[in-house]
Amino acid sequence: MTNKLGKLFKEVSTNKIYCFEYNAAQNYYGFIQQMLQQGYTQCIVTSDLMIKIIEYFILKGSIQITSIEFMNEDDELSQEISLMLNLMRENAAYWGVLKQKLSFLSENDSIEIKKVDFRNIEKNGSLFSVQVNGIIVISDFEFDRISGVISKIVEGCVR
Repeated sequence: MTNKLGKLFKEVSTNKIYCFEYNAAQNYYGFIQQMLQQGYTQCIVTSDLMIKIIEYFILKGSIQITSIEFMNEDDELSQEISLMLNLMRENAAYWGVLKQKLSFLSENDSIEIKKVDFRNIEKNGSLFSVQVNGIIVISDFEFDRISGVISKIVEGCVR
């Protein structure tokens, strides 16, 4: 299974969010400059946005969160979050507890989410991740569908 990389951008004139595929072998900063020249600005996925993305896929019911990474490295926090993710696999109601914890960390401790990894538990078992810098990595056969969904979620939150 191969992955495709994409980057979220906002079209300045319309405020619409798009995910543009890019090749990891190309110059990332050159890619960003090219998009800026075409009238797009980068999207940064804040912790609030990340929580909304997580919630969308959790409520959809067939997606699991496999890991959450934070900007600050904290082994105790990582273990606590990992435990909550394991509990969520048994009982989706733990999403409420995890959501509260993530919101608290962001609002009160300024601990931002760096990356979230997801897995589709039905059908094909596709994998995808969303990063704070607006980069998404998605199994190639699901790229168009999942990048479209993520773009719509972000668009609904960013004005």
